[in-house]
Amino acid sequence: MTLRPINNKQKREKFASLFLDEIKLALLATITRMWVKIGIQAEIITDDNHEKCYGYTAIDSVSCKTHYRMAKDFNGREFLLFIEQLKRQYSDETVVIVMDNAPAHGYRKIYGEVKVNERLYFYFLPPYTAAKLNPVEKVFRFFRSKVTHNEYFADIADLIEAARNFFRYLYVCRGRVASLIHGEL
Repeated sequence: MTLRPINNKQKREKFASLFLDEIKLALLATITRMWVKIGIQAEIITDDNHEKCYGYTAIDSVSCKTHYRMAKDFNGREFLLFIEQLKRQYSDETVVIVMDNAPAHGYRKIYGEVKVNERLYFYFLPPYTAAKLNPVEKVFRFFRSKVTHNEYFADIADLIEAARNFFRYLYVCRGRVASLIHGEL
């Protein structure tokens, strides 16, 4: 992103910068290390259900406000619905959304800044860097450790409800989000 001088009109405008990413949630259990009593083997129930859903997530880099949308599909239509949700939330601000270049975003092989309209800009991260440069990835690691690792969900509705509860928690506990994305305590 190229920095340009700010004129007087821009000084009066409100700006928001959001980091956006998606997470795939599947019913197949993700098993990870855990403490167990010596001599006892931990057992995680699982079945052969491959049902999945997606969570579209955006985090305001200043206020640490978390936005999310749960969807059955990962495609351009769902992405645009999430963008419309964000535009309603920030209707009086100029918004810069930083994200990877996933095919569902509708911009193939574009890196850097894209002006969508007068109040919305997309900034695409270079390939293979999103995992390190997008702080939403840190939130997703925390999500997995608290919600999906070593857990069995009987159906997709239970998984979606657990994800919604997690994002509601983050919406209220912005200090926790700040500690995850900025490294603050």
